[in-house]
Amino acid sequence: MLLLLLCVGLTLVGANKKVVCNVDRDNFDVSKVSEKWYSVLLASDVREKIVEGGSMRIFVEDMDVLQNGSLYLNYHFKENGACSKFSMVCDSTDKSGCFQVEYDGHNDFCIVETNYCDYLMFHLRNEKLGEHYQTMELYSRTPDASRRLKRRFERECMKRGIPKENVLDLTKVDRCNQDRESV
Repeated sequence: MLLLLLCVGLTLVGANKKVVCNVDRDNFDVSKVSEKWYSVLLASDVREKIVEGGSMRIFVEDMDVLQNGSLYLNYHFKENGACSKFSMVCDSTDKSGCFQVEYDGHNDFCIVETNYCDYLMFHLRNEKLGEHYQTMELYSRTPDASRRLKRRFERECMKRGIPKENVLDLTKVDRCNQDRESV
């Protein structure tokens, strides 16, 4: 009986603990971005890069921080109607939450904002053969994000010169989620 009371008491104490998810805009703890994510919104000042068939129309599956601070990312993309998976390793830089990777040119990208529990915003700058463009990405721990968060993302895009009409809602397209769930 005493053991049963102890178990009930510990359960009640544990139920009162809440995970605190504060918004972080600098000094990022990248170890907290590991695990599963979903691509929710995608934006670019060069729309061709993010529409169907564009090189940056990729859908995140998960990420992991390696021991050296690099970021290991798994993505899906659609080609000829079929989903394919690919991975990339992004090297960390001296700036907190910033990485670089060679993919369709040279990319420098940084975390703009996150609360680690629910969402993550990235800003990316690409340079290829003297041409430049930028993208913004909103990832969520769930397949969709709140309307309020989506509006905040749109404002971040507009601050960087990306027009609202170049913000694509990926929750309305096939993000190859069936492939990620079967793995």
